[in-house]
Amino acid sequence: MVHVWYKERWETSDFSRFSPKPWDPKQRDQIHREKNGSQMDFADGLDILRADGMLATIMDSPRDFHFKVWKQRFTVWNEREDWNE
Repeated sequence: MVHVWYKERWETSDFSRFSPKPWDPKQRDQIHREKNGSQMDFADGLDILRADGMLATIMDSPRDFHFKVWKQRFTVWNEREDWNE
């Protein structure tokens, strides 16, 4: 995942050429979780589907930008047991 903070950026980018779609819970998890316990909600992100089927999500605001590639779209339940190991 990439997270960029801006000091002086006041408008969001136009991603329309990538045909972004709103989050669909049938396509991927809502929450991105790191093994260190941190997590981020991507429900408000826009999903971009590449021709080979790889899915990415972008969230863009005047102050920051997030880009997440979903190598694994859904977390397997046994992987959720303890994120702080």
